[in-house]
Amino acid sequence: MRRLFSSATVALALVGSFAFAAGTTSAAPAAVPLEGTLGVDAGSCVDGAASGSTFRMILPTGTASGPFVSNGDSTCDDQTYTLLAPGTDGGLALGGYQPAPSPAFDGNGNGRADRIIEPTMFFGVGFAVASNPTDPQTGTDVPAPRITAEGGSLQGDLQAIGAAWNDQDFNQGAPKPGNATPGLTAAPTGTFDPATGAYTLEWASQIEGGPFDKFTGVWHLEGTLRAAGQSVPTTAPASQPLANDTADTATVPAAGPTSPASEATTTTAAAAAVAGTPASVGDVGETGTADEVAVAAEVTGGREAPTWLIL
Repeated sequence: MRRLFSSATVALALVGSFAFAAGTTSAAPAAVPLEGTLGVDAGSCVDGAASGSTFRMILPTGTASGPFVSNGDSTCDDQTYTLLAPGTDGGLALGGYQPAPSPAFDGNGNGRADRIIEPTMFFGVGFAVASNPTDPQTGTDVPAPRITAEGGSLQGDLQAIGAAWNDQDFNQGAPKPGNATPGLTAAPTGTFDPATGAYTLEWASQIEGGPFDKFTGVWHLEGTLRAAGQSVPTTAPASQPLANDTADTATVPAAGPTSPASEATTTTAAAAAVAGTPASVGDVGETGTADEVAVAAEVTGGREAPTWLIL
């Protein structure tokens, strides 16, 4: 059977060569719009390696290869990976919107949108993902998410994707609203198997303005394309508990003017937040390692840390 398949393959290749020599060329594969929902496989960490759907964030001075921010709420050994789990719709719908609910935040600043992914803890507050016809951060009308497959490769437009965290909206689309691609923003690319529907999809989106200005979100989704009307799998893991009013839960205040603080205090607190390790304010050199202080300096750029960074 294998020999017959190989002979047929060679014969087809020869026919193609003769056709090319005769001046006729076969048409390139056409880009085919995908329809349905890109099901999200939950992220996981096994033996320290992250797999499945994940989110990472690049520091403002970084490149596509990092350095990345460590999320103290991550369950991975490598806390630069934040694991994602499918929402109530099972994943990202194509050709339509999955808007945020109203209100978009609960009383503690946690994002409430849960159709694409489950709200996910990031520095003590849950971030949520939605696709809205009008981008909440910029007020710009944006097209619904669309992805096309061409020869097993994916590309598309995800301008409508936005994240909600700590009572603030951050566009996380690629390209950005208005087709802009600032900084490390990279349009979605990926792979697709038409026989099984299995896909991978990645994009990067630099945040413009706010406390995360010039940080870049890196998104990796993988799973299986589900046709419209197909039921959502019921094997998704339970949601992570979000921040609440209990005494043992830290709540990150909304971004705003910061109170005066010494450079040592700011650097230590920022280092603890980014590195995900405890530190006592004012104890630089005792609880803050050299690496933590270096990361904090890179995040703050020598300025006072924004409020969101001080837990």
